[in-house]
Amino acid sequence: MIADGHGLYDDRLYWKEALSFVRAGYEVSIIVTGTHDEQGVTDEGIPYHIVKIERYFKQKVLNFIAQRIRHKTNHKILNIARREQADIYNLHDYQQLPIVKQLKELPQQPKLVYDARIPLFDNLYHLSQVRGIKKTLVKLHALYWQRLEYRIVKYIDVIITVDDGVYNSFKARSQYNRLEVVYNYTSLMKDRAFIPVEQRAYDVIHCGGITKARGFYMLLEVGKLLAQEGKKLLLLGKIFEPELNRDFNRFIREHALEDYIIRKDHVRFDRVSDYYNNSKIGLNIMPYNKAHEHIIQIKLFEFMNFGIPIVTSNYGEMQAYVRGNEVGLTVDPKDARAVVEAVKELLNDKQLYESCSRHGIAAVDNKYHWSLMEEKLLNIYEGLYTED
Repeated sequence: MIADGHGLYDDRLYWKEALSFVRAGYEVSIIVTGTHDEQGVTDEGIPYHIVKIERYFKQKVLNFIAQRIRHKTNHKILNIARREQADIYNLHDYQQLPIVKQLKELPQQPKLVYDARIPLFDNLYHLSQVRGIKKTLVKLHALYWQRLEYRIVKYIDVIITVDDGVYNSFKARSQYNRLEVVYNYTSLMKDRAFIPVEQRAYDVIHCGGITKARGFYMLLEVGKLLAQEGKKLLLLGKIFEPELNRDFNRFIREHALEDYIIRKDHVRFDRVSDYYNNSKIGLNIMPYNKAHEHIIQIKLFEFMNFGIPIVTSNYGEMQAYVRGNEVGLTVDPKDARAVVEAVKELLNDKQLYESCSRHGIAAVDNKYHWSLMEEKLLNIYEGLYTED
């Protein structure tokens, strides 16, 4: 398994896919990128290599141009992958697309699986916050990778997407022979603690990486308004941009929110359940962006799993899942006051709260749990082994 952009203990790569393979009797090893070179074996017995990412410039586009000249990181990954002599190579990120042909031409004639986890152009372009000439460069950068993805995956044996949006994008290009959807459903069913709502420590939880494009400043405003109601907001996820860290600390100090906005920068996936069990309402407020429209955030399934009613944005797949399963309320993602009012409505209406909670747990138990996807995933891989 090879990833660049998703870490060793990524929820899908490690806690779902890799451990599913191990349980099924496969020998698994993982190559990821990071800030340093490292190799070892995880507590679950999976050998891993961390390859240091070569950085030349802070600006992503300039760094990309430099990396086009010197593919040091991908060369390291390719050399390690070559030594592994795997029967199947699973690629989890687009950054490895330039080495697909070399992997395919290895002497053991391996099968290649590509986990297409994001709408590539939309993520690279529409989530970018730069303007002017930099935006033009970002667009060229995004177009390059999107065209490379569509061109190079002809060498891939199976493309696996995590949602229907990416699936349909590939399906529209009929030259791809094998295309599957393996949804990123929750694997945390056994972790439910059913703590009484009134005993839970956090009124509202936001889970996931925090960026400007994902509504950083809206979260701060929501947190401030919640504090005025005496309610606590837990931010469970890393703040990526350095300037946002500074803004966060300044905002907390200026508004005396130390006791009301609680931040946990990084929590391993196998420990996140403690926080879900201690939270009352799940927040999934994503500003309108084309990149957000068709994706399905894993936190939706996790909130449902723990019986946590959801407040989400009123567009895209997130709205469809919340409304379709009757597990929460949808609001205008630009209106912080509306977000807080939705939280209060769920907390104050016991019948509504319990209905959303009950529907969420039932939805996971009946259709949104990882064991269903695990079976499908293993069947895909077994099919690759038995092909001529």
